[in-house]
Amino acid sequence: MKKRGYNKHNINHFKVMVLPLMITAIAIFVGNILTYVYNNIMIAFFVSILAIVTFLWSQNKNIIMPIKRLEHGINKIDLSNNLSYRLPIHRKDVFYSISLAINAILNKTEELFHKIKDNEEALMSSNDEIMAAYEQLRASQIELETKYSEIEQYSQELETLKSHIEHMAYNDELTNLPNRRSFMEKLNSELESKKEGAIIFLDIDNFKAINDTLGHVHGDELLNRVAYRLKLLLGANAFISRFGGDEFLILISDIDKESVENLANSIHDIFDESFLLNNNKINVDFSMGITFYPKDSSDINQLIMNADTAMYQVKASGRNHFKFFDLEMIESIKEKVKIETKIREALKNDGFVLHYQPQIKVDALSIYGFEALLRFKNDTLSPAVFIPIAEESGLIIEVGRWVTNEAILQLYDWKERHINLKPISINLSTKQIMDKGYIEFLRAGLEKYAIPPEFIEIEITESILLEKTERTIEFLNELKQVGVKIALDDFGTGYSSLSYLTFIPVDKIKLDKSLSDKFLELTNIKVMDSLISLAHSLELEVIAEGIEDLEQYRRLRVGKCDYIQGYLFGKPIEVNEADKIYDSNLSYVIA
Repeated sequence: MKKRGYNKHNINHFKVMVLPLMITAIAIFVGNILTYVYNNIMIAFFVSILAIVTFLWSQNKNIIMPIKRLEHGINKIDLSNNLSYRLPIHRKDVFYSISLAINAILNKTEELFHKIKDNEEALMSSNDEIMAAYEQLRASQIELETKYSEIEQYSQELETLKSHIEHMAYNDELTNLPNRRSFMEKLNSELESKKEGAIIFLDIDNFKAINDTLGHVHGDELLNRVAYRLKLLLGANAFISRFGGDEFLILISDIDKESVENLANSIHDIFDESFLLNNNKINVDFSMGITFYPKDSSDINQLIMNADTAMYQVKASGRNHFKFFDLEMIESIKEKVKIETKIREALKNDGFVLHYQPQIKVDALSIYGFEALLRFKNDTLSPAVFIPIAEESGLIIEVGRWVTNEAILQLYDWKERHINLKPISINLSTKQIMDKGYIEFLRAGLEKYAIPPEFIEIEITESILLEKTERTIEFLNELKQVGVKIALDDFGTGYSSLSYLTFIPVDKIKLDKSLSDKFLELTNIKVMDSLISLAHSLELEVIAEGIEDLEQYRRLRVGKCDYIQGYLFGKPIEVNEADKIYDSNLSYVIA
């Protein structure tokens, strides 16, 4: 089969006839398209130009101009020179709210500025105060640094002081011996350890006299030397303590009675040698009480009381020795307590009475006065027994006031009965010097009952002068100022009596019975005569007490003694009996 196709003639015919037409048609079509496109482009261009212009105009009006106005307004803000300036407000402005906010800030700024300005002086003042405070703090810092250094130094001193205080807490400051506290702890340790041993309570017999004679400085020196001798004798074998004053306690473990006795004798031996104090040779005597633990007790306080009791038994029986504690001593203590109770009850329930012993004028044989002597109403207990107990317990203060008041009341009774008054002498205990209110009590009583003070005589013993000499002399001078008379009782029993007469304000001396017994014998009568003469030369009256026989009276009359007192002319009697002989002449006694 013959293929169908184009021949060259057809092709050429097509090229000549058809192709140009086609090209022309295409060109026309393309031209129309281009015209359409161009027109649209031009329209779009002009639209775009218009849009751009419109946009630029809008931008200029709504953004650029407001920005420039805002910038201009902001640039005019001058907080230093014009606080009142505010941005102009355009309500239609896009930055309206910003302008309002900026103006609000300016308002607040102005307000704060005015507040700051108003407080500027206060701030400046505060600043000055702060600076001053800073300077002060700086100075304080320097001072604190200095104080810190001082505190460090004080801390070191406190440590030293603490050690010293601890030492003082357990040691006696004067002798450097262990003190009471140390002794108690040592004894407690011994008892807890079930050990056995002995306690010696040692007291210097004559320390008060030494202390008052030589002074406290030399008294302290004596205590130091006593401590040294004890340590030298006992060494490490005993625990030696100064218990207080002139009292020492010695604790010795594991020792029997014989060894303690030998030791007590050795203690006495080492003090046979005198002490030399202020160029004076001083002999020291001791009383010692000894108790054993746990034999006598397992209680610390009871053991010390036992030793103390035994020591006082030594003092009561002559001193300068030692005794072992025994149960009979406890009975003695119980008896003291019993008597003390009687004294308290008598004071409370009017259980005392005064007896009166007449004092006789030697030349006239008439009663000059009476000595008031204290007695129990319903008990025969001797004053020699109960007065020392009253002194030990301190009840003597109340007893002494009772006696004083009772004597004044008796003088008042005689005065009210129109009886010529005669002096009543009352005894003053050593302990009553410590009654600071006694002088006023006496003065008030005399004034209350209108009793002339010269009708009260206060009798003091020589021993009173060994207690706190300065206070004693002051007390006696105050008594003299009241107007009462003072008699020195028990004269001649010791203590360098004559020397006291030169400085104590006494009116009378009472010669002790022992002097009368010794010097009223014919062989010694000149001594008594001289003594009376010496007293008269010092303008002192003399009364001899304890006169019991007629011959003594006669010799005293020859020796010009002023008064006598004793059983020869009368024992102590109750006041109703005294009234009977009040104005009697007693010459019948010697007839």
